[in-house]
Amino acid sequence: MESFHALLEKECIAWSEIKNFTHGYIIIDDYIKFYNKERIHGSLSYMNPNEFIRKSMLIRICQ
Repeated sequence: MESFHALLEKECIAWSEIKNFTHGYIIIDDYIKFYNKERIHGSLSYMNPNEFIRKSMLIRICQ
């Protein structure tokens, strides 16, 4: 979790000029969606989490 928060700060918050709470909420929500749907993760064999889960499910179904 600490690693995620560090990435959130480095890749999202530091690059954004947050105007108010609602704007900050939207920016962080968008980053979380990006993190889970698009951003590749070294610990997941350089796949995004959604792709990793899909492939893991296919492997289980095929076994």
